[in-house]
Amino acid sequence: MIDQNYISFFEGLEKNNHKEWFDDHRKDYENHVRKPFIELIEALIPALLEIEPDLHTDAKKTLFRINRDIRFSKDKTPYNTLMKASLSSEGKKSEVPGFYVGIGAENVHVGGGLYQLSKDRLTKVRDLIASHKEEFTSIVTDPDYKTATDFENNCDK
Repeated sequence: MIDQNYISFFEGLEKNNHKEWFDDHRKDYENHVRKPFIELIEALIPALLEIEPDLHTDAKKTLFRINRDIRFSKDKTPYNTLMKASLSSEGKKSEVPGFYVGIGAENVHVGGGLYQLSKDRLTKVRDLIASHKEEFTSIVTDPDYKTATDFENNCDK
């Protein structure tokens, strides 16, 4: 699983985010980053299947590329400084709810829900929430929901 070698790789990448450095450390990436991250996702899948039985279970297909899309970005560094995966019933680029995990040297991102919806899908989600406003409000104002989603207060538990 993820260990100090994983963290060290991303610390190095953050300081040397260019192709030459990455090429020199490609074996480290494969052995100490990609492989352990896939193992982590494989370990998470059984628990996620209890929540979402139709989840795609090929951990390798949940990963995002380490290469950044720099075509329209002011930041031209070529590599992401964390490994990311998205798990849903329709794959990582779907418009259905899913789970997200991202881990770098200093950051851990964990989430669930919807991301980058088309205009039509976003309108449907907004309409659904609007037509169930009381139910939605009761969920997000419930003290148990607030406690479960308040990472700052739960990270030491």
